Amino acid sequence: MAIIFSAVTLIQKIVESNRGLRKQLTDILEKITSINIESEKAKANSVGFPANYQGLLNDQQRFFVRQAAYLAK
Repeated sequence: MAIIFSAVTLIQKIVESNRGLRKQLTDILEKITSINIESEKAKANSVGFPANYQGLLNDQQRFFVRQAAYLAK
């Protein structure tokens, strides 16, 4: 009985872990999409944005892409 309980608990932990990873990956992809939209807005309307704004957005995007690739592994 204890072996069955341990197996069920292990399976639940694995499923919860996978759900957590999927949620993190979804959140990161949402952030990448937001950065892409913000980047296009900055390109279309350069007034009111700092000179290095596009570079900052690119840095954020690279970070999130690396994080997404890590989670996808």
